[in-house]
Amino acid sequence: MAANVDPNGPSSAAAGNVPHASPISELPFDILWLIFEKNTFPSSSTDPIRPLSTCIRTSGVCKFWRDIMLQSSIFWGRLIDLGHPFMGRRIGRGEVLKRSGVAPLWIQGTPRNQIVDEFLFSTLQDHWERVEVFDVKPFTHWKGLSIPSDQLWATLLRPAPLLRVFKFGGNFDPPLFAKSTIPLLSNDAPRIEEFSVENVFYGLEARWMSTFREVHVTEPYTFGDVLKGLKWMTAIRRLKTEELKMGAYDTVSDPVPRVRFDHLHLLEIFDSPLSVLVPLLERIACKLPCALYLRSWCGSNEVEPPESTLRLACENLLRFLHPVVLNSPAIRFSLGLRKCMWRPFPLAFQMSLFKDCQECLASFNFRDYPGLTRLFMQHLTSSSLLSSIARLRLGIGGNDDSLLIPEFHLMMSKFESVTVLEIPEANLDVIIRLCDPCIFPSLQGLHLIKFIPWEPFGSSPFSKTWEEELYPNGLLLTFLQHRISYDLPITLLDLVSVSMSRVSYPCDMVCLDEILGLTVRYWDQESYSALEYVCGSGNKDALRFASRSECTAQPT
Repeated sequence: MAANVDPNGPSSAAAGNVPHASPISELPFDILWLIFEKNTFPSSSTDPIRPLSTCIRTSGVCKFWRDIMLQSSIFWGRLIDLGHPFMGRRIGRGEVLKRSGVAPLWIQGTPRNQIVDEFLFSTLQDHWERVEVFDVKPFTHWKGLSIPSDQLWATLLRPAPLLRVFKFGGNFDPPLFAKSTIPLLSNDAPRIEEFSVENVFYGLEARWMSTFREVHVTEPYTFGDVLKGLKWMTAIRRLKTEELKMGAYDTVSDPVPRVRFDHLHLLEIFDSPLSVLVPLLERIACKLPCALYLRSWCGSNEVEPPESTLRLACENLLRFLHPVVLNSPAIRFSLGLRKCMWRPFPLAFQMSLFKDCQECLASFNFRDYPGLTRLFMQHLTSSSLLSSIARLRLGIGGNDDSLLIPEFHLMMSKFESVTVLEIPEANLDVIIRLCDPCIFPSLQGLHLIKFIPWEPFGSSPFSKTWEEELYPNGLLLTFLQHRISYDLPITLLDLVSVSMSRVSYPCDMVCLDEILGLTVRYWDQESYSALEYVCGSGNKDALRFASRSECTAQPT
Protein backbone atom coordinates (compact mmCIF):
# COMPACT_ATOMS: atom_id res chain seq x y z
CA MET A 1 0.00 0.00 0.00
CA ALA A 2 1.12 3.62 -0.49
CA ALA A 3 3.46 4.85 2.22
CA ASN A 4 4.20 8.58 1.96
CA VAL A 5 1.04 10.13 0.57
CA ASP A 6 -0.85 12.48 2.87
CA PRO A 7 -4.37 11.00 3.11
CA ASN A 8 -5.74 14.47 3.74
CA GLY A 9 -3.95 16.03 0.80
CA PRO A 10 -6.52 17.34 -1.67
CA SER A 11 -6.34 16.87 -5.38
CA SER A 12 -6.07 19.95 -7.55
CA ALA A 13 -9.82 19.78 -8.11
CA ALA A 14 -10.58 19.50 -4.40
CA ALA A 15 -8.28 22.43 -3.70
CA GLY A 16 -10.51 24.69 -5.69
CA ASN A 17 -8.72 24.80 -9.04
CA VAL A 18 -11.89 23.55 -10.75
CA PRO A 19 -15.07 25.55 -10.11
CA HIS A 20 -17.43 22.56 -10.19
CA ALA A 21 -15.39 19.59 -9.00
CA SER A 22 -16.61 16.05 -9.54
CA PRO A 23 -17.60 14.32 -6.27
CA ILE A 24 -14.95 11.64 -6.85
CA SER A 25 -12.23 14.29 -6.51
CA GLU A 26 -13.27 14.86 -2.90
CA LEU A 27 -13.05 11.23 -1.81
CA PRO A 28 -10.52 10.47 0.94
CA PHE A 29 -7.27 8.70 0.18
CA ASP A 30 -8.26 5.25 1.43
CA ILE A 31 -11.44 5.12 -0.69
CA LEU A 32 -9.57 6.26 -3.79
CA TRP A 33 -6.90 3.65 -3.16
CA LEU A 34 -9.51 0.87 -3.05
CA ILE A 35 -11.09 2.12 -6.27
CA PHE A 36 -7.73 2.24 -8.02
CA GLU A 37 -6.88 -1.23 -6.75
CA LYS A 38 -10.13 -2.63 -8.15
CA ASN A 39 -9.18 -1.21 -11.54
CA THR A 40 -6.05 -3.40 -11.60
CA PHE A 41 -8.01 -6.66 -11.66
CA PRO A 42 -8.50 -8.38 -15.03
CA SER A 43 -11.44 -7.00 -16.99
CA SER A 44 -14.13 -9.12 -18.58
CA SER A 45 -13.67 -10.38 -22.12
CA THR A 46 -16.34 -7.93 -23.32
CA ASP A 47 -14.74 -4.86 -21.73
CA PRO A 48 -12.69 -3.00 -24.39
CA ILE A 49 -10.80 -0.98 -21.75
CA ARG A 50 -7.98 -2.97 -20.18
CA PRO A 51 -6.65 -2.43 -16.64
CA LEU A 52 -3.29 -1.10 -17.86
CA SER A 53 -5.05 1.57 -19.95
CA THR A 54 -7.24 2.56 -17.00
CA CYS A 55 -4.30 2.92 -14.63
CA ILE A 56 -2.21 4.93 -17.09
CA ARG A 57 -5.09 7.36 -17.56
CA THR A 58 -5.77 7.50 -13.82
CA SER A 59 -2.21 8.56 -13.08
CA GLY A 60 -2.62 11.51 -15.45
CA VAL A 61 -5.76 13.02 -13.91
CA CYS A 62 -4.10 15.16 -11.22
CA LYS A 63 -1.06 15.24 -8.95
CA PHE A 64 -2.89 13.68 -6.00
CA TRP A 65 -4.05 10.71 -8.06
CA ARG A 66 -0.66 10.39 -9.72
CA ASP A 67 1.05 10.26 -6.33
CA ILE A 68 -1.27 7.46 -5.21
CA MET A 69 -0.61 5.48 -8.39
CA LEU A 70 3.16 5.96 -8.46
CA GLN A 71 3.65 5.03 -4.81
CA SER A 72 1.43 1.94 -4.99
CA SER A 73 3.82 -0.55 -6.54
CA ILE A 74 1.33 -3.38 -6.00
CA PHE A 75 -0.86 -1.84 -8.73
CA TRP A 76 1.85 -1.90 -11.38
CA GLY A 77 2.90 -5.43 -10.50
CA ARG A 78 -0.55 -6.54 -11.65
CA LEU A 79 -0.41 -4.73 -14.98
CA ILE A 80 2.10 -6.74 -17.03
CA ASP A 81 -0.27 -7.27 -19.95
CA LEU A 82 1.85 -8.82 -22.69
CA GLY A 83 -0.72 -8.16 -25.40
CA HIS A 84 -1.22 -4.46 -24.62
CA PRO A 85 0.19 -2.01 -27.22
CA PHE A 86 1.93 -0.10 -24.41
CA MET A 87 4.08 -3.19 -23.73
CA GLY A 88 5.24 -3.13 -27.33
CA ARG A 89 7.26 0.03 -26.56
CA ARG A 90 10.61 -0.33 -24.83
CA ILE A 91 9.98 2.67 -22.56
CA GLY A 92 6.51 1.38 -21.69
CA ARG A 93 7.70 -2.10 -20.74
CA GLY A 94 10.52 -0.74 -18.63
CA GLU A 95 8.33 1.83 -16.88
CA VAL A 96 5.68 -0.70 -15.81
CA LEU A 97 8.30 -3.09 -14.45
CA LYS A 98 10.16 -0.24 -12.70
CA ARG A 99 6.99 1.05 -11.01
CA SER A 100 6.23 -2.47 -9.70
CA GLY A 101 9.25 -2.26 -7.39
CA VAL A 102 9.44 -5.56 -5.52
CA ALA A 103 5.67 -6.21 -5.54
CA PRO A 104 4.22 -9.57 -6.65
CA LEU A 105 3.82 -9.81 -10.44
CA TRP A 106 0.79 -10.76 -12.52
CA ILE A 107 2.06 -11.73 -15.99
CA GLN A 108 -0.83 -12.21 -18.39
CA GLY A 109 -1.76 -12.20 -22.06
CA THR A 110 -0.29 -13.23 -25.38
CA PRO A 111 2.96 -11.59 -26.58
CA ARG A 112 2.43 -9.54 -29.72
CA ASN A 113 5.86 -10.11 -31.23
CA GLN A 114 9.33 -11.48 -30.57
CA ILE A 115 10.41 -8.28 -28.78
CA VAL A 116 7.71 -8.81 -26.16
CA ASP A 117 8.67 -12.49 -26.04
CA GLU A 118 12.22 -11.50 -25.13
CA PHE A 119 10.90 -9.14 -22.45
CA LEU A 120 8.83 -12.02 -21.05
CA PHE A 121 11.81 -14.38 -20.87
CA SER A 122 14.07 -11.80 -19.25
CA THR A 123 11.38 -10.90 -16.70
CA LEU A 124 10.88 -14.56 -15.81
CA GLN A 125 14.62 -15.08 -15.52
CA ASP A 126 15.13 -12.09 -13.19
CA HIS A 127 11.86 -12.00 -11.23
CA TRP A 128 10.33 -15.52 -11.24
CA GLU A 129 10.21 -15.68 -7.44
CA ARG A 130 7.91 -12.61 -7.49
CA VAL A 131 5.35 -14.06 -9.93
CA GLU A 132 1.92 -14.55 -8.33
CA VAL A 133 -0.20 -14.96 -11.48
CA PHE A 134 1.14 -16.52 -14.68
CA ASP A 135 -1.54 -16.72 -17.38
CA VAL A 136 0.28 -16.81 -20.71
CA LYS A 137 -0.33 -18.35 -24.10
CA PRO A 138 2.81 -18.01 -26.24
CA PHE A 139 2.28 -16.31 -29.58
CA THR A 140 5.74 -16.91 -31.01
CA HIS A 141 6.67 -20.58 -31.29
CA TRP A 142 10.32 -19.85 -32.07
CA LYS A 143 10.38 -22.16 -35.05
CA GLY A 144 13.73 -22.47 -36.71
CA LEU A 145 15.70 -21.39 -33.65
CA SER A 146 18.51 -23.56 -32.36
CA ILE A 147 17.39 -23.08 -28.74
CA PRO A 148 15.10 -25.95 -27.64
CA SER A 149 11.75 -25.04 -26.08
CA ASP A 150 12.75 -26.72 -22.81
CA GLN A 151 15.71 -24.36 -22.52
CA LEU A 152 13.65 -21.27 -23.41
CA TRP A 153 11.14 -22.02 -20.67
CA ALA A 154 13.61 -23.48 -18.15
CA THR A 155 12.66 -20.81 -15.60
CA LEU A 156 9.37 -22.66 -15.07
CA LEU A 157 11.34 -25.48 -13.46
CA ARG A 158 12.39 -23.25 -10.56
CA PRO A 159 10.47 -23.11 -7.24
CA ALA A 160 7.60 -20.62 -7.22
CA PRO A 161 7.05 -19.38 -3.65
CA LEU A 162 4.33 -16.81 -4.51
CA LEU A 163 2.66 -18.48 -7.50
CA ARG A 164 -1.13 -18.69 -7.04
CA VAL A 165 -2.42 -19.01 -10.62
CA PHE A 166 -0.60 -20.95 -13.34
CA LYS A 167 -2.23 -21.14 -16.78
CA PHE A 168 0.00 -21.96 -19.69
CA GLY A 169 -0.87 -23.21 -23.16
CA GLY A 170 1.37 -23.63 -26.17
CA ASN A 171 2.02 -25.69 -29.27
CA PHE A 172 4.81 -27.85 -27.91
CA ASP A 173 5.65 -31.13 -29.63
CA PRO A 174 6.83 -33.14 -27.80
CA PRO A 175 5.22 -31.81 -24.59
CA LEU A 176 7.36 -29.30 -22.74
CA PHE A 177 9.64 -30.85 -20.06
CA ALA A 178 8.61 -34.41 -21.03
CA LYS A 179 12.25 -35.54 -20.66
CA SER A 180 13.31 -33.15 -17.92
CA THR A 181 14.91 -34.62 -14.81
CA ILE A 182 13.66 -31.57 -12.88
CA PRO A 183 9.87 -31.47 -12.34
CA LEU A 184 7.74 -28.47 -13.22
CA LEU A 185 8.12 -25.74 -10.55
CA SER A 186 10.55 -28.15 -8.84
CA ASN A 187 7.40 -29.53 -7.19
CA ASP A 188 7.62 -26.48 -4.93
CA ALA A 189 4.68 -24.07 -5.30
CA PRO A 190 3.04 -23.93 -1.86
CA ARG A 191 0.40 -21.29 -2.67
CA ILE A 192 -0.89 -22.45 -6.05
CA GLU A 193 -4.68 -22.72 -6.45
CA GLU A 194 -5.54 -22.55 -10.16
CA PHE A 195 -3.59 -24.73 -12.56
CA SER A 196 -4.23 -25.33 -16.26
CA VAL A 197 -1.63 -26.30 -18.85
CA GLU A 198 -1.54 -27.66 -22.41
CA ASN A 199 1.32 -29.74 -23.81
CA VAL A 200 3.32 -29.28 -20.63
CA PHE A 201 4.42 -32.29 -18.62
CA TYR A 202 4.14 -32.23 -14.83
CA GLY A 203 4.00 -34.82 -12.07
CA LEU A 204 0.61 -35.60 -10.52
CA GLU A 205 2.19 -36.83 -7.29
CA ALA A 206 3.74 -33.49 -6.35
CA ARG A 207 2.99 -32.15 -2.88
CA TRP A 208 2.02 -28.78 -4.36
CA MET A 209 -1.06 -30.50 -5.83
CA SER A 210 -2.55 -30.27 -2.33
CA THR A 211 -3.49 -26.61 -2.90
CA PHE A 212 -5.02 -27.03 -6.38
CA ARG A 213 -8.63 -25.94 -6.87
CA GLU A 214 -8.93 -27.17 -10.48
CA VAL A 215 -7.11 -29.89 -12.42
CA HIS A 216 -7.48 -30.70 -16.13
CA VAL A 217 -5.71 -33.91 -17.19
CA THR A 218 -5.31 -35.04 -20.82
CA GLU A 219 -3.00 -37.32 -22.78
CA PRO A 220 -0.27 -38.48 -22.34
CA TYR A 221 -1.35 -39.13 -18.73
CA THR A 222 -2.89 -42.51 -18.00
CA PHE A 223 -5.37 -43.92 -15.53
CA GLY A 224 -2.48 -44.99 -13.30
CA ASP A 225 -1.03 -41.46 -13.25
CA VAL A 226 -4.35 -39.97 -12.14
CA LEU A 227 -4.88 -42.68 -9.55
CA LYS A 228 -1.51 -41.96 -7.95
CA GLY A 229 -2.19 -38.23 -7.92
CA LEU A 230 -5.69 -38.31 -6.40
CA LYS A 231 -4.48 -38.55 -2.81
CA TRP A 232 -2.56 -35.28 -3.23
CA MET A 233 -5.54 -33.27 -4.53
CA THR A 234 -7.07 -32.59 -1.14
CA ALA A 235 -8.37 -29.07 -1.91
CA ILE A 236 -9.67 -29.75 -5.40
CA ARG A 237 -13.03 -28.26 -6.48
CA ARG A 238 -13.10 -29.44 -10.08
CA LEU A 239 -11.47 -32.42 -11.80
CA LYS A 240 -11.61 -32.92 -15.56
CA THR A 241 -10.03 -35.70 -17.61
CA GLU A 242 -10.02 -36.15 -21.38
CA GLU A 243 -9.02 -39.18 -23.46
CA LEU A 244 -7.66 -40.97 -20.42
CA LYS A 245 -6.56 -44.54 -21.13
CA MET A 246 -4.95 -47.44 -19.33
CA GLY A 247 -1.15 -47.33 -19.38
CA ALA A 248 0.99 -50.30 -20.36
CA TYR A 249 1.60 -51.18 -16.72
CA ASP A 250 -1.66 -49.91 -15.19
CA THR A 251 -3.74 -52.41 -13.25
CA VAL A 252 -7.12 -52.25 -11.56
CA SER A 253 -6.92 -53.78 -8.12
CA ASP A 254 -10.14 -54.53 -6.30
CA PRO A 255 -11.11 -53.54 -3.72
CA VAL A 256 -9.26 -50.27 -3.16
CA PRO A 257 -9.92 -47.48 -0.65
CA ARG A 258 -11.72 -44.45 -1.99
CA VAL A 259 -10.16 -41.01 -1.85
CA ARG A 260 -12.52 -38.63 -0.05
CA PHE A 261 -12.79 -35.06 -1.30
CA ASP A 262 -14.28 -32.43 0.99
CA HIS A 263 -14.65 -29.71 -1.65
CA LEU A 264 -15.09 -31.46 -5.03
CA HIS A 265 -18.29 -30.22 -6.69
CA LEU A 266 -17.66 -30.94 -10.39
CA LEU A 267 -16.26 -34.13 -11.94
CA GLU A 268 -15.88 -34.42 -15.72
CA ILE A 269 -14.64 -37.59 -17.44
CA PHE A 270 -14.68 -37.26 -21.23
CA ASP A 271 -13.84 -39.65 -24.06
CA SER A 272 -12.55 -42.56 -21.99
CA PRO A 273 -13.67 -46.18 -22.31
CA LEU A 274 -15.71 -47.78 -19.53
CA SER A 275 -12.63 -49.74 -18.49
CA VAL A 276 -11.15 -46.42 -17.33
CA LEU A 277 -14.27 -44.47 -16.42
CA VAL A 278 -15.74 -47.04 -14.02
CA PRO A 279 -12.67 -47.69 -11.83
CA LEU A 280 -11.98 -43.94 -11.68
CA LEU A 281 -15.52 -43.27 -10.42
CA GLU A 282 -15.16 -46.14 -7.97
CA ARG A 283 -12.17 -44.48 -6.32
CA ILE A 284 -13.75 -41.07 -5.72
CA ALA A 285 -15.98 -40.15 -2.78
CA CYS A 286 -17.40 -36.65 -2.24
CA LYS A 287 -18.54 -34.96 0.94
CA LEU A 288 -20.69 -32.49 -1.03
CA PRO A 289 -23.15 -33.17 -3.87
CA CYS A 290 -20.97 -33.36 -6.97
CA ALA A 291 -22.09 -32.50 -10.50
CA LEU A 292 -21.10 -35.26 -12.89
CA TYR A 293 -20.38 -35.03 -16.64
CA LEU A 294 -19.50 -38.29 -18.40
CA ARG A 295 -18.98 -39.13 -22.07
CA SER A 296 -17.85 -42.53 -23.28
CA TRP A 297 -18.05 -44.83 -26.27
CA CYS A 298 -16.22 -47.87 -27.54
CA GLY A 299 -14.52 -48.44 -30.87
CA SER A 300 -16.26 -50.12 -33.80
CA ASN A 301 -14.42 -53.41 -33.22
CA GLU A 302 -14.84 -53.47 -29.45
CA VAL A 303 -17.49 -55.14 -27.34
CA GLU A 304 -19.07 -54.04 -24.11
CA PRO A 305 -17.37 -54.98 -20.84
CA PRO A 306 -18.81 -57.88 -18.83
CA GLU A 307 -22.06 -57.37 -16.91
CA SER A 308 -20.17 -57.13 -13.61
CA THR A 309 -18.44 -53.98 -14.90
CA LEU A 310 -21.73 -52.57 -16.17
CA ARG A 311 -23.39 -53.14 -12.79
CA LEU A 312 -20.50 -51.44 -11.03
CA ALA A 313 -20.92 -48.49 -13.41
CA CYS A 314 -24.62 -48.22 -12.57
CA GLU A 315 -24.00 -48.43 -8.83
CA ASN A 316 -21.46 -45.61 -8.95
CA LEU A 317 -23.64 -43.43 -11.17
CA LEU A 318 -26.48 -43.72 -8.66
CA ARG A 319 -24.05 -43.08 -5.80
CA PHE A 320 -23.29 -39.67 -7.31
CA LEU A 321 -26.85 -38.95 -8.44
CA HIS A 322 -28.67 -39.48 -5.15
CA PRO A 323 -27.23 -36.49 -3.23
CA VAL A 324 -27.53 -34.27 -6.32
CA VAL A 325 -31.25 -34.95 -6.70
CA LEU A 326 -31.99 -34.78 -2.98
CA ASN A 327 -30.31 -31.37 -2.68
CA SER A 328 -31.81 -29.91 -5.86
CA PRO A 329 -35.58 -30.45 -5.88
CA ALA A 330 -36.19 -28.10 -8.84
CA ILE A 331 -34.80 -30.39 -11.53
CA ARG A 332 -35.43 -30.93 -15.22
CA PHE A 333 -34.62 -34.42 -16.43
CA SER A 334 -33.55 -34.77 -20.07
CA LEU A 335 -33.48 -38.26 -21.59
CA GLY A 336 -32.39 -39.20 -25.09
CA LEU A 337 -32.48 -42.65 -26.69
CA ARG A 338 -31.33 -42.46 -30.28
CA LYS A 339 -30.00 -44.76 -32.94
CA CYS A 340 -26.26 -44.60 -33.69
CA MET A 341 -26.30 -43.88 -37.40
CA TRP A 342 -22.73 -44.84 -38.29
CA ARG A 343 -21.96 -47.42 -35.62
CA PRO A 344 -22.72 -51.13 -35.29
CA PHE A 345 -24.50 -50.72 -31.94
CA PRO A 346 -28.15 -49.69 -31.82
CA LEU A 347 -28.46 -47.20 -28.96
CA ALA A 348 -27.03 -43.83 -28.05
CA PHE A 349 -28.04 -43.08 -24.48
CA GLN A 350 -27.92 -39.60 -23.02
CA MET A 351 -29.26 -38.37 -19.71
CA SER A 352 -29.00 -34.93 -18.16
CA LEU A 353 -30.25 -33.23 -15.01
CA PHE A 354 -30.68 -29.46 -14.85
CA LYS A 355 -31.27 -27.31 -11.79
CA ASP A 356 -33.96 -24.72 -12.48
CA CYS A 357 -33.65 -25.74 -16.16
CA GLN A 358 -30.33 -23.90 -16.40
CA GLU A 359 -27.41 -25.20 -14.36
CA CYS A 360 -26.51 -28.73 -15.42
CA LEU A 361 -26.01 -31.11 -12.50
CA ALA A 362 -25.41 -34.33 -14.39
CA SER A 363 -24.85 -35.31 -18.00
CA PHE A 364 -24.25 -38.87 -19.22
CA ASN A 365 -23.64 -39.81 -22.84
CA PHE A 366 -22.91 -43.51 -23.36
CA ARG A 367 -22.90 -44.09 -27.09
CA ASP A 368 -22.51 -47.67 -28.35
CA TYR A 369 -23.28 -49.21 -24.95
CA PRO A 370 -26.73 -50.84 -25.34
CA GLY A 371 -26.14 -53.20 -22.41
CA LEU A 372 -25.25 -50.33 -20.09
CA THR A 373 -28.24 -48.35 -21.35
CA ARG A 374 -30.71 -51.11 -20.48
CA LEU A 375 -29.09 -51.90 -17.16
CA PHE A 376 -28.95 -48.26 -16.11
CA MET A 377 -32.63 -47.80 -16.98
CA GLN A 378 -33.33 -50.78 -14.70
CA HIS A 379 -31.34 -49.20 -11.87
CA LEU A 380 -33.10 -45.86 -12.33
CA THR A 381 -36.45 -47.63 -12.25
CA SER A 382 -35.66 -49.45 -9.00
CA SER A 383 -34.42 -46.26 -7.34
CA SER A 384 -36.50 -43.36 -6.02
CA LEU A 385 -34.75 -40.73 -8.16
CA LEU A 386 -37.35 -40.42 -10.92
CA SER A 387 -40.38 -40.03 -8.67
CA SER A 388 -39.47 -36.45 -7.73
CA ILE A 389 -38.76 -35.16 -11.26
CA ALA A 390 -41.23 -32.40 -12.19
CA ARG A 391 -40.04 -31.52 -15.70
CA LEU A 392 -39.08 -34.12 -18.32
CA ARG A 393 -37.54 -33.59 -21.75
CA LEU A 394 -37.71 -36.71 -23.90
CA GLY A 395 -36.15 -37.50 -27.28
CA ILE A 396 -36.30 -40.90 -29.02
CA GLY A 397 -35.11 -41.27 -32.57
CA GLY A 398 -34.80 -44.08 -35.09
CA ASN A 399 -34.80 -47.04 -32.71
CA ASP A 400 -36.47 -50.39 -33.13
CA ASP A 401 -39.29 -50.47 -30.58
CA SER A 402 -38.17 -53.88 -29.35
CA LEU A 403 -34.98 -52.30 -28.04
CA LEU A 404 -36.96 -50.12 -25.65
CA ILE A 405 -39.13 -52.79 -24.02
CA PRO A 406 -39.52 -53.51 -21.14
CA GLU A 407 -36.89 -51.17 -19.63
CA PHE A 408 -38.27 -48.02 -21.24
CA HIS A 409 -41.87 -48.88 -20.33
CA LEU A 410 -41.00 -49.47 -16.68
CA MET A 411 -38.79 -46.40 -16.39
CA MET A 412 -41.48 -44.12 -17.82
CA SER A 413 -43.94 -45.40 -15.23
CA LYS A 414 -41.76 -43.95 -12.44
CA PHE A 415 -42.19 -40.32 -13.50
CA GLU A 416 -45.10 -39.85 -11.13
CA SER A 417 -44.48 -36.15 -10.40
CA VAL A 418 -43.87 -34.87 -13.93
CA THR A 419 -46.04 -31.82 -14.57
CA VAL A 420 -44.35 -30.61 -17.78
CA LEU A 421 -43.32 -32.83 -20.71
CA GLU A 422 -41.02 -31.43 -23.42
CA ILE A 423 -41.11 -33.69 -26.46
CA PRO A 424 -40.98 -33.73 -30.29
CA GLU A 425 -44.38 -34.40 -31.83
CA ALA A 426 -43.19 -37.64 -33.46
CA ASN A 427 -42.26 -39.13 -30.07
CA LEU A 428 -45.87 -38.89 -28.88
CA ASP A 429 -46.37 -42.03 -30.97
CA VAL A 430 -43.98 -43.94 -28.69
CA ILE A 431 -45.78 -42.69 -25.58
CA ILE A 432 -49.14 -43.85 -26.97
CA ARG A 433 -47.97 -47.29 -28.16
CA LEU A 434 -45.34 -48.36 -25.63
CA CYS A 435 -46.38 -46.80 -22.34
CA ASP A 436 -49.11 -47.37 -19.83
CA PRO A 437 -52.21 -45.30 -20.71
CA CYS A 438 -52.07 -43.67 -17.28
CA ILE A 439 -48.43 -42.65 -17.57
CA PHE A 440 -47.56 -39.22 -16.10
CA PRO A 441 -50.53 -38.94 -13.69
CA SER A 442 -49.51 -35.38 -12.71
CA LEU A 443 -48.90 -34.09 -16.25
CA GLN A 444 -50.48 -30.71 -17.00
CA GLY A 445 -48.28 -29.02 -19.59
CA LEU A 446 -47.13 -30.35 -22.97
CA HIS A 447 -44.27 -28.38 -24.58
CA LEU A 448 -43.63 -29.39 -28.18
CA ILE A 449 -40.02 -28.87 -29.22
CA LYS A 450 -40.41 -30.05 -32.83
CA PHE A 451 -43.27 -30.74 -35.23
CA ILE A 452 -43.49 -33.59 -37.69
CA PRO A 453 -42.46 -31.84 -40.93
CA TRP A 454 -45.24 -30.89 -43.31
CA GLU A 455 -44.38 -32.55 -46.63
CA PRO A 456 -47.31 -32.27 -49.05
CA PHE A 457 -45.21 -33.29 -52.07
CA GLY A 458 -43.81 -36.52 -50.66
CA SER A 459 -43.40 -38.57 -47.55
CA SER A 460 -40.69 -39.72 -45.20
CA PRO A 461 -40.66 -41.98 -42.12
CA PHE A 462 -41.59 -38.90 -40.07
CA SER A 463 -43.75 -36.96 -42.52
CA LYS A 464 -47.39 -35.94 -42.40
CA THR A 465 -48.18 -38.84 -44.76
CA TRP A 466 -46.77 -41.29 -42.20
CA GLU A 467 -48.74 -39.61 -39.43
CA GLU A 468 -52.03 -39.64 -41.32
CA GLU A 469 -51.75 -43.37 -42.01
CA LEU A 470 -51.50 -44.22 -38.30
CA TYR A 471 -53.40 -41.31 -36.80
CA PRO A 472 -56.16 -39.98 -39.09
CA ASN A 473 -56.98 -37.21 -36.60
CA GLY A 474 -53.34 -36.20 -36.34
CA LEU A 475 -50.83 -37.40 -33.77
CA LEU A 476 -51.04 -34.36 -31.50
CA LEU A 477 -54.85 -34.35 -31.38
CA THR A 478 -54.89 -38.12 -30.86
CA PHE A 479 -52.54 -37.77 -27.88
CA LEU A 480 -54.67 -35.03 -26.32
CA GLN A 481 -57.83 -37.10 -26.81
CA HIS A 482 -56.01 -40.14 -25.43
CA ARG A 483 -55.26 -38.24 -22.21
CA ILE A 484 -58.87 -37.08 -21.89
CA SER A 485 -60.19 -40.62 -22.30
CA TYR A 486 -58.27 -41.64 -19.18
CA ASP A 487 -59.37 -38.54 -17.26
CA LEU A 488 -55.84 -37.07 -17.43
CA PRO A 489 -56.35 -34.00 -19.63
CA ILE A 490 -53.55 -31.68 -20.70
CA THR A 491 -54.31 -28.11 -19.58
CA LEU A 492 -51.50 -26.24 -21.39
CA LEU A 493 -50.10 -26.83 -24.87
CA ASP A 494 -46.97 -24.71 -25.29
CA LEU A 495 -45.94 -24.13 -28.91
CA VAL A 496 -43.70 -21.12 -28.31
CA SER A 497 -40.37 -22.83 -29.03
CA VAL A 498 -41.60 -24.31 -32.32
CA SER A 499 -43.73 -21.38 -33.49
CA MET A 500 -40.95 -18.80 -33.12
CA SER A 501 -39.07 -20.26 -36.09
CA ARG A 502 -42.08 -21.16 -38.29
CA VAL A 503 -39.98 -23.89 -39.88
CA SER A 504 -42.18 -26.89 -40.86
CA TYR A 505 -44.88 -25.23 -38.81
CA PRO A 506 -48.49 -26.50 -39.01
CA CYS A 507 -50.42 -23.51 -40.26
CA ASP A 508 -53.95 -24.53 -39.35
CA MET A 509 -54.53 -26.06 -35.91
CA VAL A 510 -58.23 -25.26 -35.62
CA CYS A 511 -58.84 -28.93 -34.82
CA LEU A 512 -57.50 -28.24 -31.32
CA ASP A 513 -60.54 -26.08 -30.57
CA GLU A 514 -62.52 -29.21 -29.73
CA ILE A 515 -60.28 -29.82 -26.67
CA LEU A 516 -62.38 -27.59 -24.43
CA GLY A 517 -60.45 -25.68 -21.77
CA LEU A 518 -57.04 -26.39 -23.29
CA THR A 519 -54.80 -23.30 -23.23
CA VAL A 520 -52.64 -23.01 -26.36
CA ARG A 521 -49.61 -20.77 -25.96
CA TYR A 522 -47.87 -19.74 -29.18
CA TRP A 523 -45.51 -17.12 -30.56
CA ASP A 524 -47.07 -14.33 -32.57
CA GLN A 525 -44.69 -12.96 -35.19
CA GLU A 526 -46.57 -9.68 -35.65
CA SER A 527 -46.62 -8.63 -32.00
CA TYR A 528 -43.37 -10.48 -31.33
CA SER A 529 -44.75 -11.90 -28.10
CA ALA A 530 -46.26 -15.06 -26.66
CA LEU A 531 -50.07 -15.19 -26.87
CA GLU A 532 -52.60 -17.60 -25.41
CA TYR A 533 -55.93 -18.95 -26.59
CA VAL A 534 -58.36 -21.08 -24.56
CA CYS A 535 -59.90 -23.71 -26.80
CA GLY A 536 -63.69 -23.51 -27.06
CA SER A 537 -63.80 -19.83 -26.14
CA GLY A 538 -65.29 -18.82 -29.51
CA ASN A 539 -62.35 -17.50 -31.54
CA LYS A 540 -60.93 -20.58 -33.20
CA ASP A 541 -59.40 -18.43 -35.95
CA ALA A 542 -56.67 -17.69 -33.40
CA LEU A 543 -55.43 -21.20 -34.18
CA ARG A 544 -54.95 -20.35 -37.87
CA PHE A 545 -51.33 -19.28 -37.56
CA ALA A 546 -50.67 -18.62 -41.26
CA SER A 547 -52.11 -19.26 -44.69
CA ARG A 548 -51.64 -22.69 -46.21
CA SER A 549 -49.71 -21.19 -49.15
CA GLU A 550 -47.06 -19.81 -46.81
CA CYS A 551 -46.47 -23.22 -45.29
CA THR A 552 -46.41 -25.29 -48.44
CA ALA A 553 -44.40 -22.89 -50.57
CA GLN A 554 -41.29 -24.56 -51.91
CA PRO A 555 -37.94 -22.79 -52.30
CA THR A 556 -37.21 -21.70 -55.83
